[in-house]
Amino acid sequence: MPREVVLLVDHSGSMEGAKWQAADWAGKRFLSELTEHDAFALGLFHNTTRWFSPMPRKADADVVEEAVRFLEEHKDSGGM
Repeated sequence: MPREVVLLVDHSGSMEGAKWQAADWAGKRFLSELTEHDAFALGLFHNTTRWFSPMPRKADADVVEEAVRFLEEHKDSGGM
């Protein structure tokens, strides 16, 4: 059955170090297990939320790869 999911990853200052790495690892793992029948939205939050896309996207391999890059590239941190 196709799924539509919203994944929020905490990138706040309190997540620095191992917690941040674990959260990103879990997010990447979750994304890698979606199928092309699924759709997802990915948000990174700290004092604001930054979205990968304004609307859910189909989880085909190219889009998942793009989402993983988005997760890896946005290391800015808001407040604690």
